This record gives sequence, structure tokens and C-alpha cells, in this order.
Amino acid sequence: MCKFFRTRFRIWLWIANLGLLAAFTVIFMILRPTLGSSASMLMVIPPTVAAWSLGVWGGLGFALATSLISVLLTILMGFGKVEVILLERGAAIGMLILGFISVIVGNLGNILRKRQSEINKYMELDKERNKD
Repeated sequence: MCKFFRTRFRIWLWIANLGLLAAFTVIFMILRPTLGSSASMLMVIPPTVAAWSLGVWGGLGFALATSLISVLLTILMGFGKVEVILLERGAAIGMLILGFISVIVGNLGNILRKRQSEINKYMELDKERNKD
């Protein structure tokens, strides 16, 4: 595949993941007053998808972004103070776990892409051998 198309596809992946993050931020803002702190669990989805599609560093970036967004929105919406959210409710531990999960999912995505390219190479070699 041409480098131009790989770069363009990568840009579309970033745009799609940022759109997903924006959508989940809006959903979080809508559901936070009714669900309470359980609405924060929805913010696990964007970094997981980003880790799968963008790799480890994309997943970690999105994990950090979603953690900061959920904490900031919780404070701005008047549901808690920074020290209460980070220390008493264990949000700091949750952020670390989210980052760790993003690393694992990102590594699995990288392994899958690597194995798929190896399988494609072997299939091409097999086709060439069977032609003769």
C-alpha cells in the first residue's frame, strides 16, 4: 500500500477516535447527573478503541485525555472537588489501571497487525508456488 494512503488512513483513524471521545464526553455530561459516578465507566471505551486502532501511545494519550475530561467535568458540574475525586474515590488508581489496560490492548493490536502481515506474506508465497 502506498505511503500516502497509509498516512491518510491514519489521519482518519485519529479523527474517528477524537469524534468518539467527543461523543462520549457529551454522553457523560448527560448521564452524570442521573447515574452519578458510575457514568465515568463509559469513559473507558474511547481509550480502549484508541489503543486498538492507534496502538499503545494513542491508547495512553486517550486514557490520559478521558481521565482529565471526566475529572474536570465532574468538578465543573459541581459534583466534587479535586482532592476528593482523586484521593478519596480512588480515581488516581483508576487512571493508572486505565493506562495499563490501554497498553495491553495496544500491544494486542500491534501483535495482531504483525501476525496478519506475516500471514499475508506466507499466502502470497504459497500462491506463487502453486502457480508454477
